[in-house]
Formats: sequence, C-alpha cells, structure tokens
Amino acid sequence: MALYEYVPPFLLGFLGGFHCVGMCGGIVASVSIGSGRISWPGIALYQLSRVATYIFLGIAATTIGIVFLKSNLFANGQKMLSLIAGVSITFLAIQVGGWIPEKFGFLSKFLKIPSSVLKGTQKEGSIYYWILLGIFNGLLPCGLVYSALAIALEKADIFHSVAIMFLFGLGTVPWLFGVAWTVKRIEPSVRNRFIKVAAAAMALYGLLLILKSTALFDRFMMEM
Repeated sequence: MALYEYVPPFLLGFLGGFHCVGMCGGIVASVSIGSGRISWPGIALYQLSRVATYIFLGIAATTIGIVFLKSNLFANGQKMLSLIAGVSITFLAIQVGGWIPEKFGFLSKFLKIPSSVLKGTQKEGSIYYWILLGIFNGLLPCGLVYSALAIALEKADIFHSVAIMFLFGLGTVPWLFGVAWTVKRIEPSVRNRFIKVAAAAMALYGLLLILKSTALFDRFMMEM
C-alpha cells in the first residue's frame, strides 16, 4: 500500500470532523463540563477508546474482506471489493453532505450510549466510564465511520486496516478535543461548508475506487 493511500482516511476524519462535532459534540461537551470542570484525563481516555473501537471495527471489516477474497466467489475478488467499497463510500458521501437524509435511525435503537455511562463520567474516579463512553461513541451509526470501514474492507489487509482506522480516528480528535471552542467560534454555515467539502472528497474517492474496479483503470495504469 503506497504512502499516499493513507492520506484519504486521515482527510476523511479531519475534514469530516465538523460532522463529528454536530453528531457527537453535544455528548462530549455535556460530559466535559457537566460537573463544572473539564476532565482532561477523562477526555483523553475517551478519545483513545473511541479510536481503539474504530480500529477494532476496521479489523472486523478487513476480516470480512479477506474471507471474501479467499472464497473465490468471483474471478477477480479484489476488483469486486473495490466496487463494493466505492459504491458504499459514494452513497454515504451523498448522505454526509446532506443531499439525501442519513437513515441510520433503525441502528440507533440498538446502538446508543446508556445514561448510566453518561452519569458515571461525572463521578470521582470515573476512568472506567470515560473508556466506556469512547467505546459506545465509536459504535454509534455514522456515515463517516462506515466510509472509513469501506476503505479498510477494500484493502483486505489487517496491518493496513489498523493504519487506516487509526488515521481516520486521529483526524477527528482535534475537533472533539476542542469541541467547545469549535462550537462557539465557528459559525454553523462555515461548519456546513467543511462538511460538504469532506463529502465531495469522499465521493471523489468513492468514484476512484469504482474506476479502479474496471478494465479502464488497468489500461490507464499500464500506459503510465
């Protein structure tokens, strides 16, 4: 895997970080200042466990990809994985950009943060609850996360999957660390522009993966 291929997942997390602020920022802000003080160690543990959850999900997605390739269901399984990932990312990009509504409501019924975890972060010695908060937050339905998982699925390699999901999670960290500053200082219209830029970049990468699954891409690479 070439070095430049690690750039898309990081940019996906970084440019899409404003989407994270909108979706998860309220959770982070409320538990961070709910007791009148900001627990920086707690927030750090939350971030670490959230990114670790992304990595775990990436390994699971990659395992599916590896099984798919070894099953020999298709003559060229790697191209089929590229097609599946590309179509998924393009569709999710349209959702993240707000051009069609995100329909993850049915998942939200099963994947949500228990109130006991949210309350637990306000207690003394709440390290355990901050870790759980990161895990549950990492499992919440999110088009950005699913797009990163599609990239990991397409690579079908455990090492690369870990790197992809780590870089994706790393890209979101600055915004969720500074969520209070982000919400107060940056206008909603500006945040929406960033989200649309991220969505457009996602769509372009998705189209590239679709192209990668065709004979046209092979011809282009041979001519280079």
